[in-house]
Amino acid sequence: MKIKLPFEIDLSTIAQASGGYLLGEDIRISFISTDTRKDVSDSIFIPIRGENFDGHEFIPVASEKGAVAFFSSEDFWEKKLKNDSHFKPFILVKDTSEAFLKLAYYVRSKLKAFVIAVGGSVGKTTTKELIHFIFSELGFKAHKSAKSFNNNVGLAITILSMDKDSELGIFEIGTSHKGEIKYLTKFADPDLGVITAIGKEHLEGLEDEHGVFEEEVDLIRYVVDKQGISVLNIGYRELKRFFDSIDGKKIGFYMMRDSEGFLCKNSVACKVESVDEFFNSVFRLSIDGLGSFVLATNLPPHLGEVVAGSISSVIAYLKYERQAESFNDIFRIDFKKFKREKGRFEVKKRGKIFIIDDTYNSNPTSVEGMFFSASFQKGRKIFVIGDMLELGKMSEQEHENLGNLASKYFDRDEVFFLVNGDFADCMFRGFQRNGFSAYVAKNRNDVVDELFKIVEDGDYVFFKASRRCKFEDILTEFSERIRIF
Repeated sequence: MKIKLPFEIDLSTIAQASGGYLLGEDIRISFISTDTRKDVSDSIFIPIRGENFDGHEFIPVASEKGAVAFFSSEDFWEKKLKNDSHFKPFILVKDTSEAFLKLAYYVRSKLKAFVIAVGGSVGKTTTKELIHFIFSELGFKAHKSAKSFNNNVGLAITILSMDKDSELGIFEIGTSHKGEIKYLTKFADPDLGVITAIGKEHLEGLEDEHGVFEEEVDLIRYVVDKQGISVLNIGYRELKRFFDSIDGKKIGFYMMRDSEGFLCKNSVACKVESVDEFFNSVFRLSIDGLGSFVLATNLPPHLGEVVAGSISSVIAYLKYERQAESFNDIFRIDFKKFKREKGRFEVKKRGKIFIIDDTYNSNPTSVEGMFFSASFQKGRKIFVIGDMLELGKMSEQEHENLGNLASKYFDRDEVFFLVNGDFADCMFRGFQRNGFSAYVAKNRNDVVDELFKIVEDGDYVFFKASRRCKFEDILTEFSERIRIF
């Protein structure tokens, strides 16, 4: 990926900002590249190390393709490059990934943009996208993370690709192990932090749901210490207690289901008013001190939390940063124009069958969200469910528990579960124990064959699994066969 910097930077400045030292000529840099498969001309090439690759091995390729300078870890320089004089200027650092972030932090410090960081177990990408959509519709010049760029490399790319006149930066902050949120947040240096939800994610590294909570709220701890703005989903008990414990500028949001009224001062409640056959939802937003507003959207019911969180974030910025008193312009926006990323509850109709692509990723919280939205539709629902990965020692228990989650939303005769993957037997036991009909597919072909045996006109067919399971391939094959018949 080739990144145009918001302003030119001398190599000597880059070296100082990234904690390294320069070998060779001091030249001015306008571009940064990290991938030799793309354009690297006129760039400083930053080689990144991953679990299965080392970008340092591509330095010669980057040189041939026109890179004008390079980062290198000190160990690689000593072993491979020290005696090779034909390469261009080098900046030597201990760790290229951290140097990348340090350079991003330097650029972040020189820009005047207000930064919003979005964290949480589910809904981060859609929340980030919707916040950006709202600000753009309001006429602000806003910059966002591309796709789900929420790790160390993704954050650095996001910051460094900002325009120098961006008013707002909306960044996504992810985690898979303890300390990652705290580490990334210090480089993002957010002025406003949002936590979308707390759920069972990345339990291999975070152990349990409380571990997830402790990890995610490091984002808000940083913002509070900076005297910034906090936006929290107070529908989660631990987040509500944390919200009550912090001082300063804050707004809470939550989905209103059975309860009525505001959970606390400065809160935004979201309730589902109606849902059509394509899951397009009308939400009612009740905002403490402002009144009640109705929003027609192209979003499913469970993303009401995303709607509430996104609008809360925009209101928080306008209220605390701009000292605005009126927010009516937000509710004049046509939210049906908002476009979600692929694989996030996309609804398509093939003949008289509805196919829902929710294959982007999966954990217990996002599966329950899918069940909640599905419960708004009459008729039979078929769920094609694969493994939820990275749950560690809780994997078998959490897959079996999907039956308990389903029992909160469905009658036994209105749903069928078709399961596949390493934890298919666990899911099967959980669904059967709760009185649901289920089938264990031996392989992907078996999934599609079984679907064709049972699917009928009017059915809703949902596909859900963790990203590495590639259930989008199964969905595509099923959709193509549906076209033929």
